[in-house]
Amino acid sequence: MIGWYHSHPGFSCWLTSFDCDTNNMFQNIFKAFFALVIDPLKSLSTGKVDIGCFRSYVHEKKDNINDFFDNIPISKAEV
Repeated sequence: MIGWYHSHPGFSCWLTSFDCDTNNMFQNIFKAFFALVIDPLKSLSTGKVDIGCFRSYVHEKKDNINDFFDNIPISKAEV
C-alpha cells in the first residue's frame, strides 16, 4: 500500500486529528505512505479540483533531555 484517500465535502482539504492518527499508523508500517484528501463540493463550485496530499511528520520521542540539546547546532544556541 502507498496511501489512502477520502473526501471532506464542503470542508476543504486538511487532515483531522483522526486522519493524522490513521496516517501515522500506516506510515509507521509503510514508509512512503500518504493521505490524499479531496473536497468534491468546492471542486464543483469553483471549477478547480480542490485536492491535497499529505505525509505525517513523525518525530522520535527523546527519553533523555540531554539528547535533545546535543542535537542543537552550536551556531543556534544562546550563550
